[in-house]
Amino acid sequence: MGRIKEGKLKIELQSDLCAGSGYSYAGIVDSDSCYDEYGMPYIPARRIRGCMRETAETLLYSIYDEHKVEALFGYRGNDHSSDFVIGNAYVEEYYEVRSDLEKLSIPEITSQSILDRYSHVVGQTRIEKGIADEGSLRYTRVINQYSPVRKGENISFVAEISYDEEDESIIEDIVKATRHIGLKRNRGFGNVKMHLINQSKKEEKIHKDESFFDIREMQNGKVEISFALTNTAPLMLSNTDENTSRDYISGQQVLGLLAGRYLKNVEGANPDSEEFRTLFLNGETIYTNLYPFDGNYIYYPAPDYLNRLKKTKKLVYVLGDTLPEDSSIDKEEYKYGDGNQPKKLKGRFASITNNNEVRLYETLKDVVYHHSHRNKHQVAEGNGEEGILYSMETLRKEQKFAGSIVAPKDKKDLILKLLSAGDLFLGKSKSAQYGKCELIPFKREKCFNKQEGVLVVTFLSDTIIYNKEGQPTVDYKEIRNAVAEQLGIRDNKEPNAYISSIQTTLATGYVGVWNLRKAVLPAIKAGSYLVLDNSASVSGFPQFVGERNLEGYGQVDIRTVDGMTYMSPVLKHDKDSINSSVLTKTTKELVIPIIFEQWLDERINKAIIDNKIKVSNTSASRFVLMLKESTAAYRNNPDEAFMDFVKRIESIKSDATRKEGEKIYQSVGTSKGIGEGSLYMKGASDNSDKLKWDEKFNAIGIEPSRISEEKKARWNEYVMAILVDRKYQGRD
Repeated sequence: MGRIKEGKLKIELQSDLCAGSGYSYAGIVDSDSCYDEYGMPYIPARRIRGCMRETAETLLYSIYDEHKVEALFGYRGNDHSSDFVIGNAYVEEYYEVRSDLEKLSIPEITSQSILDRYSHVVGQTRIEKGIADEGSLRYTRVINQYSPVRKGENISFVAEISYDEEDESIIEDIVKATRHIGLKRNRGFGNVKMHLINQSKKEEKIHKDESFFDIREMQNGKVEISFALTNTAPLMLSNTDENTSRDYISGQQVLGLLAGRYLKNVEGANPDSEEFRTLFLNGETIYTNLYPFDGNYIYYPAPDYLNRLKKTKKLVYVLGDTLPEDSSIDKEEYKYGDGNQPKKLKGRFASITNNNEVRLYETLKDVVYHHSHRNKHQVAEGNGEEGILYSMETLRKEQKFAGSIVAPKDKKDLILKLLSAGDLFLGKSKSAQYGKCELIPFKREKCFNKQEGVLVVTFLSDTIIYNKEGQPTVDYKEIRNAVAEQLGIRDNKEPNAYISSIQTTLATGYVGVWNLRKAVLPAIKAGSYLVLDNSASVSGFPQFVGERNLEGYGQVDIRTVDGMTYMSPVLKHDKDSINSSVLTKTTKELVIPIIFEQWLDERINKAIIDNKIKVSNTSASRFVLMLKESTAAYRNNPDEAFMDFVKRIESIKSDATRKEGEKIYQSVGTSKGIGEGSLYMKGASDNSDKLKWDEKFNAIGIEPSRISEEKKARWNEYVMAILVDRKYQGRD
């Protein structure tokens, strides 16, 4: 294997493009394009990779061996992922514009308005015997060929790419040969020109200091390495359902990632060595699940004793075997009668502080659609078809997750090295579109829980318990006895006035090198809890119980019931307010037309409502013709176009008609030029509208001279709208 090189793949549009998202909106768009939450278009990496593979199989098998192509793109059941990794392709200005839009808070600049700058909707019908087939009209959103920020230039998309140096020649040939992407390629869309640029040796990104990690030495000769990461691409994390993602990153996936790195990057690595067994096989090293993280707190699956009242939405602790007397609750919003019953927080995550204060979290997900031309493995098994459209539920990018690795002290430096050796790739489709993550600095609030008295043992992750016969069990008594024994509690009696809750699930997994799922075992579901009486004041509880702790199973939280009253204190985690700021030049060019179109629409609506301009039907038609001729004669010079329009009106012989025309041009200027009238709010008694728009222009950072130019450039649209309204609606 050669060196890993990285670079960029540039995709320049030679026609309009529809990189289909799979979504449709009844009566508006039947086939939509891919765009992000800010309205910025992109081409999914799997689409690019699929088109490149199709090109290789169609055109290049005469040059390259079929097995070489298979090895480059990977295949189902391969014992390692392909070194050919490609990311989503975003428009060249994407990161600059996105950074600006994240800071900007102006109602007129929406994701839809940004999308409209990059795209348009086209309609198509099916023709039967020379006429349109009834009911066949379909609308497709396509990305424009030409850039809205670089006039006259084609839009270019850029994707990050990395590959084995030995494969460089075949990748370059595939890139040159790939000429079409997206939907309706045989109908004039999706023609592209692709280039491979900026190839260089991949530099490993090593975090040399330990500031990225929270390292704590433990009494049993081990060290706990806590860390956090953010997913810079969506995550597709294996679940019991193939097409849905977990809400968290499992310890199994972290273990598999580091095991693969160990074998690939550590000199002399051997899967049969004692070091490999210590790190990844015999349970001496434990990899916890990575749960959602907000920068201060880790959020674990919400425990069953944390409920939310159905109507008032208040959070309550329900630890007792009965609810308190309704008359004893002094706050009206916490009363649970008349259908205001406590409900479990299914699918939510919670962080409970030392003072029993609660924060809630819910991971963000998206449904994405993919189209498989081949789906060979399903066809071969007789349960699939070629050319299927399927959906996948994924974790949205740019979320944070955190967890720990508990390992022998002498393995600390090696684990830090493995974690720091470049970007982390987790989950499915790691070589295209999904799975890319990077480490972020980690620091969190520490929890110091008392470990005597009446205890609540909360299962933070799914837990596998074996009974005395060595069989996995979900029997309540067997679970209670096994957990108490592992915690060193001899007196295992049920505390009075408290109740435990055990929910069940199935524990499974997947072994990539075998291309097989692990055996399915019954397990305790995360969020379940046991109430135990630790009257003996035993200390030094482990953080894990049960089996397969090395994969993240069996992590527990132990705290006393002190302070866990029915009415739970709640901390609201509000986002910081976002302030407008001056934008970069690129973003300005993108949003300036949006803001001035909104400004113009407001002025037109105000003029129509005021209804101060009276024009006859005959005169309106004549003025429309004059306006079109003046605008066409001086297309790029609004001042000259306006003066020409004024001259045409002043040349009218009829006094009545000429006076009507004067009212029209006086709404935007005088006989000396543009700049007066209702369009520019000159002489208006109420300046509130003017101040509102001035604030928005300043927030974007538009220079006064540019504001004047943009307003002048739209005088003809304003006049045309007034004339059309007068002709068809405004006549008295």
